[in-house]
Amino acid sequence: MAEWWQWDWIHLALEVGGSLLLLTLLRFSQGWWEGVSSQTELAERDNVAFGISTAGSLLAMALVISSVMPRQGNLSYLEQGLNLVMFGLVGLLLIRVSLWVNDRFAIDRIDKKQHILSGNVAMALTDASAALSAAIIIRALLEKLHRDPSLMGTVSYGLIYLASLAILTGISRWIQYLHDRKGYGPFQQAIEQDQRSVALSHTGVVIAAALILAATVALPEAPVDEPLTLVWSWFGFSVGGLLLLTLWQKLLSAWVMVKINPDKEIALQDNSGVAALEAAQWVGVALLLCAMID
Repeated sequence: MAEWWQWDWIHLALEVGGSLLLLTLLRFSQGWWEGVSSQTELAERDNVAFGISTAGSLLAMALVISSVMPRQGNLSYLEQGLNLVMFGLVGLLLIRVSLWVNDRFAIDRIDKKQHILSGNVAMALTDASAALSAAIIIRALLEKLHRDPSLMGTVSYGLIYLASLAILTGISRWIQYLHDRKGYGPFQQAIEQDQRSVALSHTGVVIAAALILAATVALPEAPVDEPLTLVWSWFGFSVGGLLLLTLWQKLLSAWVMVKINPDKEIALQDNSGVAALEAAQWVGVALLLCAMID
């Protein structure tokens, strides 16, 4: 292990400076994106929901930046700095695209901006989970592309990114369908009414699914110059991983939630404690599966 005086201080300064620039840009762009003043929402109106939404996007941006932190030995300091900023800006754009897809297709009957500005924490949790789940996948894809950049690699991993958005949207819609079918009322109406337990439970499932989708990016052996073969192989691994995730979580829930009906506690009694425990099960099982995949 290198001693502190052996560190590459110029490279460290580039990483710190680049991350400060990108994370600050993210913080202010959150207000620009919504057409409001982030300072007013955070410091004057003390808007908790806006803070949670911004915090989710900030963590998402940090995940994306971390994917391009490792230095490539063949790059100069200037090239490394530009590389960090370029990939970071691409990541920021992809996070924004992911949030737009979530707003347009997953929670399409809710005015997200209106509810977050009015302090709806459930809506903010849903928004933050969408940013984090997208960033988890973007990080895995940028890591692969950063190691071996190429046009065909960009095409192949771009297709996986789009397929991931479609899968995450489908999972969110399926959760909503199950919630509605069980007679608990419309899922999106629960979010509008600030049922935080419903949002928290949804968050756990979506982030867990994203972890599996990201972990399986490394499994396909198809070359990047065969994008359709690569995407199809990744899709097969992902579906298998998601099925195993669901089965494992159900088995765990049968033990952890003994004598508790989590669906009723969450949907009818807005029990955030049970929702947090259920979300932890999903994410915990996903982390175990990711360790097995690695």
